[in-house]
Parts: sequence; structure tokens; C-alpha cells
Amino acid sequence: MDSSLRVLHLEDDPRDAEIVQGLLESGGITCQVTRVETRDDFTAALENEAFGLILADFSLPSFDGLSALRIALERCPDVPFIFVSGALGEELAIDALKIGATDYVLKERLSRIVTSVRRALREASDRAERKQAEQQLRRSEAFLAEGQRISSTGSFGWNVLSGEIHWSEETYKIFQHDRAVKPTLESILQRTHPDDRDFVRQTVDRAYREGTILDFEHRLLMPDDSVKHVHVIGHASPSSPGDLEFVGAVSDITDRKEAEEAVQRSERRFRAMIEYGSDGIILDGLAKGYIYVSPSTERLLGYTPEEVARLWNVDHIHPDHLQHREAAWAEVIREPEKVVTYEAQARHKDGSWRWLETTLSNLLHEPSVQAVVVNFRDITVRKNAEAEKERLEAQLRQSQKMEAIGTLAGGIAHDFNNILGAILGYGELAQKGAQEGSDVRRYLDNVMQAGSRAKSLVERILLFSRSGVGERGLINVQAVIDEALELLATALGPGVRLDRHLEAGDAAIVGDATQLHQVTMNLCTNALQAMENGGVLDVVLDCEELPQDRRLSHGNLAPGAYVRLCVSDTGSGIPPDVLERMFDPFFTTRGAGGGTGLGLSLVHRIVADLGGVIDVRTTVGRGTAFTICLPLAGEASVPSAEIATALPRGHGQTVMIVDDEKALAALAEEILAKLGYEPVGFTASKAALAAFREAPQRFDIILTDQTMPDLMGTDLAREISLLRPDIPIVLMSGYSGAPLDERARVVGVREVLRKPLQSKDIAECFGRVLR
Repeated sequence: MDSSLRVLHLEDDPRDAEIVQGLLESGGITCQVTRVETRDDFTAALENEAFGLILADFSLPSFDGLSALRIALERCPDVPFIFVSGALGEELAIDALKIGATDYVLKERLSRIVTSVRRALREASDRAERKQAEQQLRRSEAFLAEGQRISSTGSFGWNVLSGEIHWSEETYKIFQHDRAVKPTLESILQRTHPDDRDFVRQTVDRAYREGTILDFEHRLLMPDDSVKHVHVIGHASPSSPGDLEFVGAVSDITDRKEAEEAVQRSERRFRAMIEYGSDGIILDGLAKGYIYVSPSTERLLGYTPEEVARLWNVDHIHPDHLQHREAAWAEVIREPEKVVTYEAQARHKDGSWRWLETTLSNLLHEPSVQAVVVNFRDITVRKNAEAEKERLEAQLRQSQKMEAIGTLAGGIAHDFNNILGAILGYGELAQKGAQEGSDVRRYLDNVMQAGSRAKSLVERILLFSRSGVGERGLINVQAVIDEALELLATALGPGVRLDRHLEAGDAAIVGDATQLHQVTMNLCTNALQAMENGGVLDVVLDCEELPQDRRLSHGNLAPGAYVRLCVSDTGSGIPPDVLERMFDPFFTTRGAGGGTGLGLSLVHRIVADLGGVIDVRTTVGRGTAFTICLPLAGEASVPSAEIATALPRGHGQTVMIVDDEKALAALAEEILAKLGYEPVGFTASKAALAAFREAPQRFDIILTDQTMPDLMGTDLAREISLLRPDIPIVLMSGYSGAPLDERARVVGVREVLRKPLQSKDIAECFGRVLR
């Protein structure tokens, strides 16, 4: 089944439509786009096809966006309509929104298109759900009225202080009351059978004084002297201080009462028992003990009826639910015919705890029963399902929150990358040109150190936002963990002991070694910060074969083989309020300047990306243990150390540099010139393409940015490859990952470099592609 979004795009420039579709696709919105340019084509498309989204330019040669909007509102008012235009002023945009447009996105800020479309689709979905809910409400009201008619059950509302009584249509029919006259308590008592009036008055007065449930039966004397039996049930709720309002139902039970009176009283006891039903039944005579225990109790509790009568007592109720059970029994004993339902856990004969739903009915006053009837059923499966649903809903909310924050963080980090690239690049050039040991060299060293820390922070933000996932492969877990611990050992504070137990051998996972290193360092760093007064940091790495499902604190593990990393400390532990939020992005308990709050959120994101699960066990004042379980993917040998070599240099090759950031383009020219190349910089992709068309043989290699206003880097690469397929093209971007790598490969790009770039990155890349 095709789940892609059907989009109708009113746009006369096919290139603009292609860019918009590319942005939507790169933003995770799979779509099928139908592009039209004229009124006739637009109208025909709406008549012949169903669309989930309409995008429209504001001004076209033979048509305009406002006319298209009015046509769309007339024919498909529920479909989101978004203007995508470069000629839409603020006043026109406001007018369009007033008419009924969902949003507008300027072409110069097309990066908003994904967010705008997602929000529009979400709002359209919400509107559809509300419309459906309203329809369902109207149907429910009709069903309710019909149900009351069929079941001879009417509803009522009674405000005690004001005396106002409201009846449904069926209630008027039951009482045969004139609809032109409002009912009152006195008019109801007048219609009540004379022998029942005192009982009804006393019951209502008691319910009002005590605020208890109305639940009683009485007779009505009808105008033709016939007798009708009714059942009244309702609950009281405060409507204002010192006032109560009863809401309930009145049922005509005449047929039932007549049938009951026709049956011998002795049969009532057996009908109440339901000898071998699915529910357990006990008749508790209180002081007399258990009068009857149904055989079904053995299936529910594991005890035979005889064992229940002899052994069953409050010791079999879970301690957490004992008070709730006692309150239910106290309530039901106070009032004849009282019915109370409660839920509690009871111990089965096999020692397990089972959830039981128990209904107590006070029939002590009934001569044929003289007991409290206890009906109970096993609801363990339902309770477990409810708990699992709540857990999954909480996980979904957490996942959605982290995804939204990750998207925002990724956008900020990408913009900062461009600024940081210029700082690091020019800083590196200045650093190499400064005299060793001079103050200027020392200042520049400090600048580069601070820039490196900023680069690390940006990489962590991009990792968190899924924009910076590195290359994945089979990696030896123990080698990565051992390397991280060697680095960590040099930073141990006084009184801290590091115990390591690495027993995973050549066990490997599919992932990125840098990410696994980051997880280890973040967990260990947090553990060290929790032990301000010293303690033991224990790191255990081993493998485990899981034969069946296992529930951990932050997810479930399916059966299979896993590599298990446990980092535990003897520190301060994690309080419950912190435990609930510790994986939230930017959440930190440290003071100003003490941390970014990305450490544990990054751990959570990386472990989830690797298909793993986190388990957290903590005791305040005694320490914390983080256990990471990652799917075992086989074995991998320990990687050999790389041997440092001199940077590859160029031999006068001409390099076309394309970057809309002037500072970065100029920086790349300086770096390449120092590496022995002849750089030619462009800050506009269309100008670069024009220069290449004039002299395709002039250039030996292309270095282009991806995100640019006129032509995206991949679009420029496609055009250049059509002109000269053999030329090496290198793409640079603040984002990376499989989707961009695949698009780059298709259009002829040899390699993709992630910003910010330094001399080593460019030199080694050019050395490979020009080899």
C-alpha cells in the first residue's frame, strides 16, 4: 500500500518544484507531486485526484495563488493549502491566511517547508478527528435516546437546593407526566404508591444528608390505577458549596418484578450463585462464616471450596490493597442491598499474585440468602495490559519530545558550524604562521583549544539530532571500551578507584566506534561526578545469551545474544524526580557552567540507534548502575593503530570552490593554496556553474557546499557531471548520513566531508580522489 503524501503543486518553475520536493523528501516526508501551472490544470487535478496537501506559488503568468486558494476552499476545504512564494508580502500573507490558507513559506527561507508541512498535516488530522468526534457525539446522543426507549430507562438530574428536576423523554413516559409541567419532588411523591412514599422520602433524605448513592426500587400508582415498578439509581456530586446535585437513571422494571414474584423464593438463592460460571462466588454470612463457595474458586485461586472456607482470610490480600478491601466491606455492610465493587491483588495457591475484581452485594436482610454475596473474577491480563499501555504511551511521549528538540538542536548546530568553520580554519592558518613560543602562538593555541571544545559540542548536538551519525561497521567493543578507560584513568580524582572487568573478547556490534566511545565516557564521567568524596567506579563488559523477553527500566529486550556494558558507582545515587527526567535533552542538575545537559540524552539516543536498551538501578546515598545491552553481531579483531603521515599535497591542480558563506570560501582558498593547489572561489552556485560551462577543462576538482540558496550542492554536482563525468566532485555539509550520501553518490559525488573542515580533512580527501 502506497503511504506517500499526494501533493498538488501550483508552480510555473519546475526547478523550484523539484527543490521543494527534495526538501520534503530529505525531511522524511515521502510524497508524490503533481505540478500544474494553469487554472484549468489546477481545477482538473482537484476533480480527478485526491490530495493530502496543496502548495501554490502566489503569482503565475496566467493564474494567481489567491484564486487557486478560493477554488481549493470550495472543492476540498479540509486539505491544507500552503503558499510557497518569493513575492508574498506581509499584508498579502495575512490576507491569504484570513481567507483560509494554512501557512506561507518564502522561497528565500525554504528551510521552513518541512516544519510548515508537518504542522499543517498534523492540524488537518486534528480537524478531521474533531469532526469525526462531533459526528460520533451526535450519533451517540441518538443512540442514547433510542437505547432509553428500547430499555425503558430514562435519565434525570436533580438540584437539591433549587429543587429543579430535569428528565429525559423516556422518564416522562415512565411517569406518564405532562411534559408541559416541570416535575418536582412533590409531584413525584404524589405519583409514588402510598405504601412506598415514606420509604422513598426517607431514602432520598438520607442520600442527601450523607451524599451517598441513590439506589432503590419503588412502585408508582398510575392514573388508571395500574401499578408500575421502577428502579432509581444515581450518584450525588457537589454543584456548589452546601449544595448537591443527583444525576442518575430510572428504569421501568415492572416486567422484571412481575417475573420475580412468579418464581418461588427458594429459587432466588440458586439464581444468585451461578454455580459453575466464570466468576467465583462466595456467600459470606459474616459471623456464621462462609455459607457457600462455588467450585470456580479453585480455578481462580487454586484452592478448593473446602480450603477456601477453612483457610482463606485477609492474609491472602496484598498488603497494599488491604485497606481498600476493608473500606469496601465496611461500606457494603452499612446498608441493605448495597453493592460495592473494588479491585485488589490476592495470593494464588501457587504463590503468585492475581488481580481480582470483586463485587459485594449486601443480602443479609434477604431470608433466602442472609449473606453478603461476593462475586469475583480474575482481571490480571487486563491490568497488565493497562500497565503496559501506560508504559508505552510514556515512551512515545518521551520519544516525540526528544525528536522535536533534536530537530531544533540540529538546525542551530548546523548554522553554528559555518561560523565555527571560519574560526577554526583561520585560527589554524594563523597558528601555523605564528612563531613557536611567542605570546601570539600561545593565544592562538588557546583559541584552537576552545574551538575544538566547541566543535565537540556541535558534534554531540548533531549526533543527538540524528544529523551526525557516523559510518557504521563491525567494531570490537572491548577495544573501544578499553581505550576510553585508558583515557579516563588519567582524570581520576583523589580517593576514586577504577575497577575494570572486560570479558567480552572479540565480541562485536554494528555501529560507530566514536559513538560507543562517547557513551562510555559520558557514563563514566557522570559516575565520577557523583562521587565527590571518592568511591569505586566499576566497569564490567561481558556477553549474555537471553532465552526469553526481559523488561528493563527503559525498554524491553527480545531473546538473543547481547554485549552488556555496566558502569556502576558508589556515589550519591539519583533522586526519583531526577530519575524521571535524566534522559531529557538539556536537563542538568549542575550549576551554571557545569554542563550542557546533553550527556545522558546523547547516550539514550545512541543506544536506541544501535538497537540497544538501557537499564538504570539506583539507590539514593548508595550509588547507581547503568547497564547498556547492545545486540551481538559477531566477532571483530582489535584494530591496528594508525601511523601518522605527512599531509598529501597538490601539484598546482585547479580547484573550484563553491560556498555561499564568503568567509568559508575565502578560507578554503587559503588552505588549498598552502597545500599546493590553485583555488578559484565562488559564492554563488549559479555563477560557478556558468564558469564551468565556459571552460569545463579548466578545473581539475570541485569542492562545493551542499546547502546554498540557488542550487543545492547535489544539484550543482549533477549539472557538472552531465558536462564532464570524469571530474572529481567533493561535497561538504554540516549534516551527514545515509540519505545525503546516497543522493551525493547518484549525482556523481566522490566523497562527502562534514563541516567544519580543517587542512587535514581537505588534504587527505583530495589525496584520495585525485590518486
